[in-house]
Amino acid sequence: MKFFTYNDYIDYNQNRNIRETVKKLTKGERIEQLTETEERIETITKLIMRNKKENFLLINEFFNEKINSNNFDWIKLKEQKRNIKIFKERSEEKYYIFDYKIKKDNHIVYKIFKLCIEIVENWKMKNKESNYPIIYPIIIYLGDEEWDIKIQRKLKSTEIKSNGIFLSYNVIDFSKISSENLLKKESLLANVIGVKNQKEQNLEKYIRENIKYTNDIQKYQNIKRMYYYLNYKTKK
Repeated sequence: MKFFTYNDYIDYNQNRNIRETVKKLTKGERIEQLTETEERIETITKLIMRNKKENFLLINEFFNEKINSNNFDWIKLKEQKRNIKIFKERSEEKYYIFDYKIKKDNHIVYKIFKLCIEIVENWKMKNKESNYPIIYPIIIYLGDEEWDIKIQRKLKSTEIKSNGIFLSYNVIDFSKISSENLLKKESLLANVIGVKNQKEQNLEKYIRENIKYTNDIQKYQNIKRMYYYLNYKTKK
């Protein structure tokens, strides 16, 4: 997985032009206008991501990791916006940023960069005798428009183009994953997006087939409720 290090932070602090660029491009963030369906997806996402385990299921399933969510605590940052979850490992200076995007965001690299800087600066104030922090930025994209933003972009000043550093981030793009594969995941969010455009009879068949093996009645009841909510339906 791609990550942000203390060395990246040092590079940033030595370049005033980059600091000014980041400050300019993240000032006064405009709230995107969502469609009714997108608002419903956002509501469901917020509900699911209240469960710490669900966040880390995404990493484990999409990046082949084996992370135990019980080893992490939630943290809150000043620059943290809606639909962003941040966790810190208890025994190490290891951080994960989860940013759940419904719309494409061409300034995402600057916003993620700013969060990484704040994490390092908090570390410097409180725990600077410990190991240097490592930060894993993860974008979970739930929209339908193609996410064609480069994963690695150069942060540079518009005046001095030779000055810059690189920020890499990780992307889980649900729009590039088939419904069939999403339904095979353990993640509740992946399952819900997987059934979003399914016919009602396919939903019922999927639940019948899977509940026999998992015996997780509560999970599939939740999937069904969210399906009806996403499709503007009320269960009869």
